[in-house]
Amino acid sequence: MIHGLCNDGQMDKAHDLFLDMEAKGVEPNFLIFNTLMLGFIRNNETSKVIELLHRIDKRNVMPDASILSIVVDLLVKNEISLNSIPHFKRHKSLKIVHLGSGIVAASTFAKLFLQKMN
Repeated sequence: MIHGLCNDGQMDKAHDLFLDMEAKGVEPNFLIFNTLMLGFIRNNETSKVIELLHRIDKRNVMPDASILSIVVDLLVKNEISLNSIPHFKRHKSLKIVHLGSGIVAASTFAKLFLQKMN
């Protein structure tokens, strides 16, 4: 349902549904976080993405590669430093890999993989 609301551009309703789910004790999975983040990025709602990152942080988990990719897209689009987001600053496994003029957020494993490919 959140996916449909986001695709339809109804981000306020999608966010409200997300908050209702949390209030009722439903743990959002990474698919829900990803869907909301993509919707907020498309609507240039940076503060809502940061809010979601803080919610992930409260669960003390490291976002998966798809969330990292979404966050990097947001940061590049809005010229925000990755180190300005406390969650990512704390995780030593997160590295920034420069590939030409592009920037890719990668785990240590992905960084090693990229180095072997070059």
